[in-house]
Amino acid sequence: MNVALFNDIPKSISATFLELTRNNGQTLMVKDYYDLASKMTEISFDVIVLNYKDDTNEIEYFINKIKIDSPKSRIVVYGIYDTNLTIKYMRLGVDFCFTSNMPIEQMKEFLFKSIIYNAPNINDKMHKYFWFAGESKAIKELKVNLNDAIASNRNIIIRGQSGTGKSSISRIIHESSRQKDLQFKQINLSMYDNEYLENQFWITFHNLFESIESDIEGLKSPIAGTVYIEHLEEQSSDFIISLLNMISSNQNKINDSTLQEITPRIILPWKGQKDIFKEHDILNDNLYILRLPSLVERKEDIPLLIHTIIKKYAEKYNKDIKSISLEAFNLLMNYEWPGNIRELESILECAVLTATDPYLDLSNIGITMDMLYQVSKHNILGIYMPLHASIQKYQQALINTILETSRNDIDNTAYFLGLNKNELFNKMRLLNISINHN
Repeated sequence: MNVALFNDIPKSISATFLELTRNNGQTLMVKDYYDLASKMTEISFDVIVLNYKDDTNEIEYFINKIKIDSPKSRIVVYGIYDTNLTIKYMRLGVDFCFTSNMPIEQMKEFLFKSIIYNAPNINDKMHKYFWFAGESKAIKELKVNLNDAIASNRNIIIRGQSGTGKSSISRIIHESSRQKDLQFKQINLSMYDNEYLENQFWITFHNLFESIESDIEGLKSPIAGTVYIEHLEEQSSDFIISLLNMISSNQNKINDSTLQEITPRIILPWKGQKDIFKEHDILNDNLYILRLPSLVERKEDIPLLIHTIIKKYAEKYNKDIKSISLEAFNLLMNYEWPGNIRELESILECAVLTATDPYLDLSNIGITMDMLYQVSKHNILGIYMPLHASIQKYQQALINTILETSRNDIDNTAYFLGLNKNELFNKMRLLNISINHN
């Protein structure tokens, strides 16, 4: 989200837009329309903010020029005090008009929900494959590599941290390949003991690829089209090497030259740090390495992911959830996501399920102490506000979280905060915190 502000805008308003776009774009100041036009040759502005200064002709000139030069930009006029002028400018194409006496916090929340975080169109396919929604460099590279992997018809090793979508992407590979009409088999190695893996596993594994006659004359197919083998990194080196060598040599390929061949594809998710593949020199042309980026590596995709997940679960639970509050959005943007997209999905599903208002806020997110510690480094609970107010807001969130976690146990909450009970009660009274007995 790119915003252009004319530099005669009050500092409080420019600070508001700086905060609104710091996790989702940029805000630039322009001197006049010529400066704006110059910047528009390099940057596409989503929002352009004008300041009304009793010069109706100048504002009308700017509005008309913007509509011609940048028709997709949304226009905001600040400082309007006349209802008739507001109506006039809205008819000219202005999206929003604000009075100078509108409270900053109210304006900030309205702008965030209405303009900065305006929901995109989300289709059913995006619901199904939402883990890969986005336009970040990391996800664009992944999509290119994914298409190459599918087209190659090779066996695939998917590398990525926990929660990055290895299982989901394996389904995409299966459904996009020529094996899509055959079964997708999932093998969880952690379910078997060592004795089974050393003996019976290899028989079971082989049976998955035995050829069976299909309904199409002259065509044989394996029982499984794609086999997804989980938790390989937890097994012994000998087992891993044996399995990879077996796959690499393509021993399970259907080798009947008189019949059309369909080769089963094997997909191995790998979240281990150790690079056993290079160590033992077992990679060749029959194995394709596909690496999934962590959520931190594709942080610019988080706004779209939030929208998509909220929409998905709002429909699932029949909830009228429109979007998310600015504070909750900033918290999600600044958290480091050790559990990656799976963790984001889990938090937002729970938030939607417990929500009673159209907008998710901090009370729905289920803030953990780890979250508070991480995001406090970014000062997301109080950026662009006086230090005292920022500290108060952080303390409020911290005390409320500990109270909720301890089920309103005052003794435990005071102990955790390093306070005695009287100090805690005084702090709660100053911060207007009450205990919820529900």
